[in-house]
Amino acid sequence: MVAEDSERAEIIRFWRAVELFSPQSVKAVSRERRVFKVKPGQPLPWEPDHELGRIRLRPEQAWRHVVYVGVYPMESVFEVLSRVFTPDADSFDERPNGESALAAFVVSGEGRPLIGSEVLSSCAWATGRVLHPGPGTPGWLSGFDATRTEFSADFEDLMAADEDDEWAKRLRRRGHEVGRPIFTDELEKCRDLAAELTGVETALQPVEIRVQSQVVTKRKAYGVDGHDFLNSFIVDDLAKVAERAETGAIGGALEKYLRPDAALDTSRRVDVQKNLDTVQRATAPDQVPLGRWPEKSKYPLALSQQLAVGSALSMQGHAAVFGVNGPPGTGKTMMLRDLIAALVVQRACRLADLTRPEDAFTGQKYTWKTGDWTRVVHEWIPELTGFEIAVVSSNNGAVENVTHEIPAADSIDDAWREAAAELDYFPSIASALLTVDEEDNDAEEDNDAEDDEPASPEQAWALIAARLGNKRNRSSFVDAFWYRKPESLPGIDDDDDPLAGLSAEDVAQCGMWTILKSYERSTPSSTWDDAVAEFRKTLDEASVIQADRERAHANLARKTRLDNDLRQARDAQSQAKQTETELRERLNQVERTAQSHQEQREHHVQRRVEHHQFQPGLMQWLLTLGKAMREWREQDRKLAAKVTAAEEALNSTYDELAQITREVELASHATAAARQTTQRCADELATVTAALSRARAELGDFFPDTDWWSDRNRRELGALWTDPAWNDARTEVFLAALRLHKVFLEHVPTQMRQSLHGMADILGGEAPRDLPEDAALTAWRSLFFVVPVISTTFASFARLFSHLQQEALGWLLIDEAGQATPQAAVGALWRSKRAVVVGDPLQLEPITTLPFRAEQAIRTDHGVDEQWLTSRTSVQRLADRLTLLGTWLPSDDGQIWVGSPLTVHRRCDQPMFDIVNAVAYDGLMINGTPPSKATEFAEMHPVLPASKWIDVVSDQSQGHWIPEEGRQLDRILNALIRLDVDMSEVMVIGPFRDIARHIERREDDYPGLTAGTVHTAQGKQADIVILVLGSDPQRPGARRWAAQKPNLVNVAASRAKRRLYVIGNRSAWAEQRHFDILARHLPHAPPQ
Repeated sequence: MVAEDSERAEIIRFWRAVELFSPQSVKAVSRERRVFKVKPGQPLPWEPDHELGRIRLRPEQAWRHVVYVGVYPMESVFEVLSRVFTPDADSFDERPNGESALAAFVVSGEGRPLIGSEVLSSCAWATGRVLHPGPGTPGWLSGFDATRTEFSADFEDLMAADEDDEWAKRLRRRGHEVGRPIFTDELEKCRDLAAELTGVETALQPVEIRVQSQVVTKRKAYGVDGHDFLNSFIVDDLAKVAERAETGAIGGALEKYLRPDAALDTSRRVDVQKNLDTVQRATAPDQVPLGRWPEKSKYPLALSQQLAVGSALSMQGHAAVFGVNGPPGTGKTMMLRDLIAALVVQRACRLADLTRPEDAFTGQKYTWKTGDWTRVVHEWIPELTGFEIAVVSSNNGAVENVTHEIPAADSIDDAWREAAAELDYFPSIASALLTVDEEDNDAEEDNDAEDDEPASPEQAWALIAARLGNKRNRSSFVDAFWYRKPESLPGIDDDDDPLAGLSAEDVAQCGMWTILKSYERSTPSSTWDDAVAEFRKTLDEASVIQADRERAHANLARKTRLDNDLRQARDAQSQAKQTETELRERLNQVERTAQSHQEQREHHVQRRVEHHQFQPGLMQWLLTLGKAMREWREQDRKLAAKVTAAEEALNSTYDELAQITREVELASHATAAARQTTQRCADELATVTAALSRARAELGDFFPDTDWWSDRNRRELGALWTDPAWNDARTEVFLAALRLHKVFLEHVPTQMRQSLHGMADILGGEAPRDLPEDAALTAWRSLFFVVPVISTTFASFARLFSHLQQEALGWLLIDEAGQATPQAAVGALWRSKRAVVVGDPLQLEPITTLPFRAEQAIRTDHGVDEQWLTSRTSVQRLADRLTLLGTWLPSDDGQIWVGSPLTVHRRCDQPMFDIVNAVAYDGLMINGTPPSKATEFAEMHPVLPASKWIDVVSDQSQGHWIPEEGRQLDRILNALIRLDVDMSEVMVIGPFRDIARHIERREDDYPGLTAGTVHTAQGKQADIVILVLGSDPQRPGARRWAAQKPNLVNVAASRAKRRLYVIGNRSAWAEQRHFDILARHLPHAPPQ
């Protein structure tokens, strides 16, 4: 173990300690929801005289009851924490809503507690520890596991069946441990036991006992699946991962996620708004995947989406975390769909390398027993693994949206419907799953025994994604995906031959078990070689276009280089010519000098010749006694010296002349060479320029012309290289990839049926709890092969993938990560190799239940840095800081680095777009909302007022609710009704729970209306949004709290597609940060 391992483990343990204070809510008493308050002297729900006894159940159904003992309001926990950890005078914390309980357990239909179902509240226990021994004691939040073990032992003793209880013995032989039939007295004793162990009898005053009754199938009536009814869904998983992290078994993605800020090399960050060269390289044709979602071919991904997809795919092959800043309306789902298509194509390429379909398996088989059946799963070769895609979010609505928008028929363009129908990638199963999702959304958890009206079938185009997560979703998925057999089909009840009398069309309406069984009895629709050849043909066609785009992209770089080369060649040619000219001038000068020296030599030689003609004779010599001869000789010597000097100068000049002649020759050659280089560069540049002109003519706006560099709107709204022709080809590749997957199933139906049956056991809770990870992972990989995308919430992730360990999954796609607490993603990241984290830290932040000072005390106890405070960060913020491609946005503490930003907003009209762009994004966003949307809306509602701020000034309040604002709200809603506005396109929101409680009551008066806090609006949108501000006039700190960050205004304004009406005290709110921008953009209007 190294120090870093211990530090990472301690961060996770700190987060787990925080999660101890995050209980689940207990449902309010409601006869409709079958939630009953236990009252002395009145029958319990499992007793014969209770009203439930009058409800007739189907033969295969039974009652099952969840008992909550010691119900307490969460506000009481808040008050305890506030007393111990005194807040600042100016601070404002919204008190938590709802109720929880000290303990919970399950009771069977005949009133027997299921031993092992009991749960002790970690929140109640932690609250007790705040009081004693208190936060000043080291390790004051340690020991919950020991306490809940003690509670379980005492619970079993309290509820134990008598030794002669034959029914209990019979159930024990079937593997179910139950207690004796219990009554109110036992419930009260259990409540008192939990209160004593947690130490909160006085502080929380938990007296009430509540029972929630549910209808289940008889086979599940006594099952104890370990579901925790009260505590954080992730607290146990955090403990598990912390233990593994301590040993270094943490995985690459989670290791990066937990790197401290001080260890990050921020110098490598690239601001994509400034470094356009990097953006162009990152969106080059060779970075564009050869698979594409079947969207309209003329509407490709915008540049920022293209950048995000290509950059995310570059993580393939190594562990990494990539953050994408995805503000509302910027096409996050569209981006994720193209990423999914690319990964499906990558796996198809690996499939196409197989000589035989059977070669997809190693030959290793894992087996286990389910009842009397032996399950067999077939291990995949490594080359076909790593493509598993799990979509996860803390927001259940976000999970539903993504999973719905992937397989739904309207997620593809009309132009591709015929091809999708011909492909026939199990649309009936996919449609059944969508219908199940709708039924689950509409139904109460405690379904009536009476038949429900079936949901209208929703059409899907292909089986690409499925929503799993909680137990109900898993069960619904297994029924629709695996066992589905429409009762109307002939021969469907023939146990000896389930396929008897079924046509191929009938089989297609059934679940995957029936389909694979039919494949076992039939000849595949195509030979493997033919299927591979068809896929490769489609792939090659797209690759040819890609190569053409790559040449154009290479020519851009080549032109830049050639422009520079030509400029340098011309400079070199000019320099060579100048050098040659200078040398020739010098040569001429030296030749003139040589001529002069030649003439001087000849002159001196001539003078000496002439001097020799006058050499003194003998007589002169005698007459002058030799003087004449001496003078003559002296003169001759001087003349000889001049001749010699002239000859030496001439020879030197000749040497210089020879040297310069050689230099002139070399310079002449250099000039000729430079001329040739210049011509070659010019010719090559002309060729490249002509090729680029043709590419520009062919690609139009998909080509990066000069405007691309200078015009940001042009750059961000468009896309590079992905013109309709290539988009068509890439879409064909994706469809061909799915076709190859389907043909693969036709060739190996037995292996896939066996493996998927094992997976159905795992999802149905039928597999052994101690199932080896390799066996479970093999089964999961089989499901991911057929259904590429599985979605869940963080809350359900650990239970869904409970058998899987470190880096088991290839891809994790986190949506709405800005509102996820940092600890929420730990288990998912630990089980994944790489993660794409999409969200916006400037939308709503995570909801934390702990007062800040309480969290600080826990942090100090664990000795971790403040950067890991759950109230100060989110999954998105931690991912963004790891992402090298991004940009800076303003924040309260200066600037915040966000990962690869999506910048084109296509949801809101004005002034909402300008409001959010000014409040949160410093003008980063580009308005891509078609003007036609506003025009169509105005034509539908010609007298509907424009967006405005209705100024209500009142000193009368009920907490943060201002009754006069409520009256203005009712006037607006009634006016909308009179104008025949669809109320499902109207949303009413407020910043405080006091407001939410009042506006939610209007949902019954205005059917279809959505109402709640701003937090409930996250991930939703409406044509008309009404923001009721409220706020107690005597508590200005509440307004300061709402305005301390841009997030609240950003979320509220970005929900409104066509109109935003604000109701509140304009002068009071306009004094606050961010609300002043809201006030400037919205016209002022008096109350009506």
